[in-house]
Amino acid sequence: MLDATAARESLIVGARAADTSVSEIAKAAELTTGRVYNLLRQSTADAADEPDRGYLDVIHSMTRYMHEEQAAANALARERNEVARRLVDAGATARFLAGVLGENVDTLRNWLYP
Repeated sequence: MLDATAARESLIVGARAADTSVSEIAKAAELTTGRVYNLLRQSTADAADEPDRGYLDVIHSMTRYMHEEQAAANALARERNEVARRLVDAGATARFLAGVLGENVDTLRNWLYP
């Protein structure tokens, strides 16, 4: 199963192969036409078969899904950073937290002190 980004890329390649205009694809994918051209030029994805709802509708739906997933990941990251900050304020060392979380100490410090 393809992840959402790869699936959307495959749909974009398929839409272009079906002669959908780049500007229509860009609008559905919330990308600039330049980014769509670059994606098409660099893509190694196979063209997806046209979905029943049509390429553009599915590309737009996947784009919204990807935005929602990113927003959820950002919220979790903010929560993780706040918990780590509170633990450090309570006396935990950055090195200890990094070990518990399985992260690099420098990465943890970037979370704590952006």
